[in-house]
Amino acid sequence: MVSAKFSVARSTSYLDIQAANKTIQESDDGPDTSEQNEPVDPLSIQAQLVHMIDVAAATGDGKTVAQLIKSLDTVKRWGGYAPDSISPFT
Repeated sequence: MVSAKFSVARSTSYLDIQAANKTIQESDDGPDTSEQNEPVDPLSIQAQLVHMIDVAAATGDGKTVAQLIKSLDTVKRWGGYAPDSISPFT
């Protein structure tokens, strides 16, 4: 489909798709598999959002910057997951 849409050879399309897939797999946009079982804390979420704000600001995407700042404010008010139950029945 890529080769027909952009008028390039199939082999070139295949190589470009492989390179894009490799870049996606190596990107820092998500947690590593070793990090997925760790508890989420507000500081790590804030750091991720600040990084995303920097990237959006560098590309000039004002709408995304505004949304991320709103998310950052929400995370700053959030105290994280409660480690103990607050139920009076336990």
